[in-house]
Amino acid sequence: MMAGKKFPVAGVVALVLLVAGALLVGRWVVGDHAPASNVVSVAGAQPAPKVGQPAPPFSAPTLDGAPALRAGKPVWLVFMASWCQQCRVEAPDIQEAAELGEVNVVAVYLGEDEEKVRDYAKRVGLTFAAIPDPEQKLAAAYGVRSIPTHYFIDASGTVRDVAFGALGKKDIAARLDGLLGKR
Repeated sequence: MMAGKKFPVAGVVALVLLVAGALLVGRWVVGDHAPASNVVSVAGAQPAPKVGQPAPPFSAPTLDGAPALRAGKPVWLVFMASWCQQCRVEAPDIQEAAELGEVNVVAVYLGEDEEKVRDYAKRVGLTFAAIPDPEQKLAAAYGVRSIPTHYFIDASGTVRDVAFGALGKKDIAARLDGLLGKR
């Protein structure tokens, strides 16, 4: 037994703090800090439409062949990809908002074909409209430079809000309230 030998309390506290700090730094370095968005290269990208401007028109069909846009209903247009970590993080919150039915939620998948988009949506449980954009034509029309990118478009076709990077539940609610005139 180590009678008479005591560890100083300050030394133990310092050691605990040092280990805790190292764990936090290690967690950050290893990957619990994904970037807010992923930069993408879209050939022929046009200037992005600004708030107050008309949204570029499009008539691309969704996976089920239905028109992506419904007349007279606001649209939340999300540019994303199945490989995008931040897109995956926000997907359940987008799904939850889509289920409310207040806006027409449409996801455009950059550089991905129908099969890949269908498999991803099924695996993750996404039921809102999905448009494969393998040649990135829609992304180019909207000037997409990073994903996720969000366009909130009113029923008349005017861009009311734009967001870059992943959105959390509170941000989604605030932006949808703004689009629907609730704030």
